[in-house]
Amino acid sequence: MNSVGIAYDDFFLEHDSGFFHPESRNRFLNLPELFKKVKDERLACFYAPRPAIEEEVLAAHSKDYIDRVKRLSGTGTLHYVDGDTVVGPRSYDVAVLSAGASLTLLERMMDGEMEAGFAIVRPPGHHAVRENGMGFCIFNNAVIAANFAEREMGIKKIAIFDWDVHHGNGVQDAFYDQNRVLYASIHQYPHYPGTGYFDEIGTGKGEGYTINVPVPAGSGDPHYLMALDEIFLPIFQQYAPDLIIVCAGYDAHETDPLSSINLKHLTFQKMAYGLRVLADKLCGGRLLATLEGGYDPRELTKGIEATLCGFNCVKPEGEEVIEERFSGTSFEDHLKKIKAYLSRYWKL
Repeated sequence: MNSVGIAYDDFFLEHDSGFFHPESRNRFLNLPELFKKVKDERLACFYAPRPAIEEEVLAAHSKDYIDRVKRLSGTGTLHYVDGDTVVGPRSYDVAVLSAGASLTLLERMMDGEMEAGFAIVRPPGHHAVRENGMGFCIFNNAVIAANFAEREMGIKKIAIFDWDVHHGNGVQDAFYDQNRVLYASIHQYPHYPGTGYFDEIGTGKGEGYTINVPVPAGSGDPHYLMALDEIFLPIFQQYAPDLIIVCAGYDAHETDPLSSINLKHLTFQKMAYGLRVLADKLCGGRLLATLEGGYDPRELTKGIEATLCGFNCVKPEGEEVIEERFSGTSFEDHLKKIKAYLSRYWKL
């Protein structure tokens, strides 16, 4: 059995969002260098993704929206489905392949070929809502994957952890009123898309199954790791999922042009390692990441590498993250407030 699998295809470069768009094919410029290293060091096995079929995409989006993307993609020019989300001449075909990459890895998990997987894809997905794309996202890859896992793999409980710097409003919306998927996000706030305050916790039978940890601009490694240790991992342990999905964005890195969070790569490795240890304990190692944001091409590649190391149970070493100090007790107080609010649903 391969411990970690990667789903990737050069066809992802064919999604044309415009040369100066942040989510352009330039994001993937350094992937060949990474993939050579992955193969040389045997960090993962590669799988060719299959496209998602329309029935699978319908689990997350309406027929009208899917048909609109298909129609716009067939015109041969660029179209905006919202203020910053572009559909180009081949975007429909690329977007269904992006969604299908996660399904390919889940199928390999079902066959017992691998435990953890990483769908390295574009366009990203976690902002896309049922009736529209937004935030550079056309189809919601994580929502499509979660619904597929439930329907085709018989998985009853799924935890989605979103560490992209932007709140995954599309994923939250999809599962806000149910308890079969626990959605948990840490993100800069206030920031795009404006959602994700800690009092957004779900409705009806989903109350308590949405976990938001908004952090202020300027937050860094110790803040994220404190939230991981004191909120996310304890809640995941209590929820006991059968599968963990990660919305893996790298725009919280300190050099990213679209955020004001100051993470180093070691923190992505620590988060990935903690989730892998938890997945081994709770759900037979079933851990799936799908790529979201990250707009500094070289640092995006390094973040992916750090995550692959964590997924491979390479224990993070180094002291760089603890050299930063909290600015007074403001963040600790902020986290205490969030924990107190969530304690009505979870033991924290």
